[in-house]
Amino acid sequence: GMTPGRSVFLSMYGEFLDLLTACPEEVSKSTGLRMQEHESLSRLHGGHTWPVALRMAKALSVMPWSALMSGKRILELGSGTGVVGMLAAGSAGPLATVLLTDGDPGVAEALAGAILANQLSGQCTSAAYEWGGDARVLGTAAYDVILAADCLYSLKAVGELCNALDQLVSPGITRVLCACEERWGTTEGLELLRGRHWECVERGVGFPETLCCGETGSPPREGTFHMFELCRPSGYAVEGCAGGASVGGLVDAH
Repeated sequence: GMTPGRSVFLSMYGEFLDLLTACPEEVSKSTGLRMQEHESLSRLHGGHTWPVALRMAKALSVMPWSALMSGKRILELGSGTGVVGMLAAGSAGPLATVLLTDGDPGVAEALAGAILANQLSGQCTSAAYEWGGDARVLGTAAYDVILAADCLYSLKAVGELCNALDQLVSPGITRVLCACEERWGTTEGLELLRGRHWECVERGVGFPETLCCGETGSPPREGTFHMFELCRPSGYAVEGCAGGASVGGLVDAH
């Protein structure tokens, strides 16, 4: 059983997460989605809707993002409450399909309920998928777009996200769209992405200018919203597969 001290700590942690995230009523009001509160998930990051998810969902609803997703096969990693994936389905049009995933089985089960509650079963499905795990649960066909909102919250998470992308990205087909909030450790996380051969190309909502993270000319501020595309650097080539994970590296163009 759980000790009284641990029970109190987890309760306080759940209340702390409540302060940082949007309550289901707020999310429903701003998105039009029917959101359900799951007390059993209150102590999990994925049981809450984070501000970045709301901002990314809003960005994806306008051009040119919506055109990029139109009619496409879409995968969301770390879906949490499913706000991004479900709203992306609406932005991408009725011919698009979206698979919402989360590494926590309880969160993934709640995603299935959210899809039903919002009458999106014709477009959306859900699955439990742990980053870097057996990707066969996601099917074998290539995904056109992969979405990830607020998935750079620790170096461990960034490394696991890279493991997943190595498996799931089909060169020349898949576009990877990420969003994050500037926090302590974000710079180190972006550096780790570059170390794993992912370039972070920052995209404004209207694509006004292409900037790589860290090249904005001023120090990033805490709370700054970033939306960017993860791209392989020029000269990167996939060499093969080992244990289901793609192995690649930079090759000499000459």
